[in-house]
Amino acid sequence: LEGRSGLVHWYAMLLANLTTSPKGQEAACTDDAMLRFLLAAFVTKQRPPPRDGYDDPLLFLGKVVGNVCALELGRRALAGGDQGTASATALAKELKDRARRPDVVAALRNLCLDVECHAALIGADVFAAMAPFLFPVSAERAALPEDVAAALAADGAALTGDGTVRFASAICILGLCRSADGRAYLRSRGAVEVIRAWRSEEADEETRNALDTSAPTLAEEGPAAEEAPEDTSTAGGAQVVGDAPPRVTQGPLPARDPAAGSGEGELVELFAGIED
Repeated sequence: LEGRSGLVHWYAMLLANLTTSPKGQEAACTDDAMLRFLLAAFVTKQRPPPRDGYDDPLLFLGKVVGNVCALELGRRALAGGDQGTASATALAKELKDRARRPDVVAALRNLCLDVECHAALIGADVFAAMAPFLFPVSAERAALPEDVAAALAADGAALTGDGTVRFASAICILGLCRSADGRAYLRSRGAVEVIRAWRSEEADEETRNALDTSAPTLAEEGPAAEEAPEDTSTAGGAQVVGDAPPRVTQGPLPARDPAAGSGEGELVELFAGIED
């Protein structure tokens, strides 16, 4: 990653595995400059060329970002301070890449569950970036904000078939519902209409439950609506709306490279302990 991209896919995979543990996550958060460099490397438009069967050699850096965001320290480093909105915006732009989308949504889920990160997420307009793969292609768009409807038409909106992405996106919405600013933002970006259309075609029960928890909160407006959803319980230091959503979790362990079992040399030994 330091100007030598020949083995960048292996470096990214090693970092993804190292950051599945709390100690690895803490180590990644210690050096703020390096963490921001890793994010910059992930979102850069000039990606290293495909190699060794990996079309996107930097793909696993998305898991690193998601794993780091499992810690409060990591969330503050990425979504806090003056650069928080810029970091969230850079991540949100990667949602257009279908291969990267699962890891990016997982990272955004961890950020959305933390109310201290909501200002950066709202500034990045993350919901508008998610709407194109959450809004069914046949649904009516007339009730959506004009710019959101125009973006859906331009991007060819369609409900993604990836159930993992849909569930993580539903948790993102539920997380943003934890704060009054988050709820006001979602309403202003047409989340009520998106949820209504999405819910009618959602087949997964867990995802439907998350949508059903968010929808009543967002459907009401005014002082009463802002008071009713708040709960005195906490999860990860953030206010909980209604039933507590899943706690912030670390990202999944990357799958072992199938080629590692048949090759020779140091790389095979390096990955000998990685679980399938």
